[in-house]
Amino acid sequence: MSMALPGSAKTKSTIADKDKQFVTIKLHRHRDSNPDTDNETSVYRVLKATVDHLETQRILPLIDNFVLTDGPERFHGLVLQPYAFSLQDLVKSKCLEDDDLPWILKNVLQALEFMHRRGVFHLNITTESIKLKPQTSHVFFELENKERNRPSDRKLNTAYPPGHAIYKSQTLDWKHGVWSSYLVGDVLLANFEEARQRSVTDVVQPAMYRSPEATLRLVYGPPADIWNLGCMMACVVLDDRSDLPLMWKADAKWSAGAHLQKITKTIGIPPIDIARTIGCSHLPNTGYRMDGNWNLSKGHAPRNRLREFTETHHPGFFLFLQACVKWRPGRRATVGELLRHAWIRNATSRQQDKWLKKVPAVTRGWVARAATA
Repeated sequence: MSMALPGSAKTKSTIADKDKQFVTIKLHRHRDSNPDTDNETSVYRVLKATVDHLETQRILPLIDNFVLTDGPERFHGLVLQPYAFSLQDLVKSKCLEDDDLPWILKNVLQALEFMHRRGVFHLNITTESIKLKPQTSHVFFELENKERNRPSDRKLNTAYPPGHAIYKSQTLDWKHGVWSSYLVGDVLLANFEEARQRSVTDVVQPAMYRSPEATLRLVYGPPADIWNLGCMMACVVLDDRSDLPLMWKADAKWSAGAHLQKITKTIGIPPIDIARTIGCSHLPNTGYRMDGNWNLSKGHAPRNRLREFTETHHPGFFLFLQACVKWRPGRRATVGELLRHAWIRNATSRQQDKWLKKVPAVTRGWVARAATA
């Protein structure tokens, strides 16, 4: 392996071997009681059991896996297909456009549909979990040249003899319009370390995107992924300056009770049985009494603010969001229903849009139909 290229977080890096074959290495410290098992590898094994090419199902493919031992520490490594960016990178770059949202969501939903049919739930969908793969490997060669011409900063770690170098990651230079230059070829779902193969009651989901049933430690499964996806994309479409109550401010301290109160102030009072469950949970600051009634000391009973946002903001997305965030898990839209949503169904990528503008109208109509088939 010749060099380190950019990674996301401290545990991932993209590298190239002498034959210029790029891969991504994801390395993490083992956490389970059985040192020979790894949840993400097990999930990949289930997903690969029925298909040869996970990329066709919008899943970032696993090429291989390995185990490293360093003194008392044990690390699991995954060798993955390379990717250039994550959705988080795209959001930070300010290059994300409104027309990109339904296309990205369409791909993520296709991945979730494949997972749910096999009894696997992601339960940790974040902007870092959505990977964007370029059409060509040219972007990786550019980064290789960048590393060769301006080597990364590094320091020597002497904690374990012999000392080894720690490199600072190279990053893409968004100022030169990388997103526009290398139109994304695939949007792929990744990061399955928290995925489950059965309904669970333990807390897994990211706090800000946590569904009501997960917050209350009730049994939850696929509908929790739908809630998670909707809330995560709301944070992408809006920002933490939004006055939608469900949006958590960057400096706010999260608590389960406050989270349930924010949900109430976003989508309104829940059915009485759910309200009683919240009231009897003994979580502070939920706003509910034990009989399930709203505590008027917290103000008037909240109305559904999400409907107001649908009328005044991005209507396509907020109609989609309304289908994702409902108190009862069974009332939320399924992945299949969301894929048939008008805002998602006809979504095309930037490169498809660019190509469609160059072809005759008759061909354009045929391609558009093929894309939505």
